[in-house]
Amino acid sequence: VRNFPDLMNYFSSSVNPKEFRAAKRNIPEDMATLLYLIGEDKLYIFVATIDSVYARVIDVDVRELENDIHDLHALLTRPSFTSTDKIELRGAATLEFSDDVPDNKIVFNLLSEKLYSLLIVPVLHEIADKEKLVIIPNGVLYYLPFQVLGYNDPDGSKEYLIEEYE
Repeated sequence: VRNFPDLMNYFSSSVNPKEFRAAKRNIPEDMATLLYLIGEDKLYIFVATIDSVYARVIDVDVRELENDIHDLHALLTRPSFTSTDKIELRGAATLEFSDDVPDNKIVFNLLSEKLYSLLIVPVLHEIADKEKLVIIPNGVLYYLPFQVLGYNDPDGSKEYLIEEYE
């Protein structure tokens, strides 16, 4: 907290990293817990597993991050965006776009990949061998459905976080 004073606001009313570290012994071996905090110009990602607690500090344009999250949320809640039960992903319905709004799919994929790169990629090494994720968002991140974050496989198919982790 001494090195990052903007975190003091979060710790006074949120999860305390010291408590987070003490609670790690209660985390199942196949699970990782991700705690996200947004500072004035930094993103803090804490990763807890049964074995350890890691922290990543990432420089971020907070306004751009907030806009991307709001854009993705708005896109997902538009009537032109529909869901179907044709394909199941770990028990959740696969998202499908209306054919008459192809631009939405492009924008969705770009935002999904951008947010995946910012929020998941920095901690991939720490969560690689886990099957389950617990995500503790903060602030605007509460509006982000993390399960739709994804990336393009080398074969061109889209992989989503929900397909990788419970």
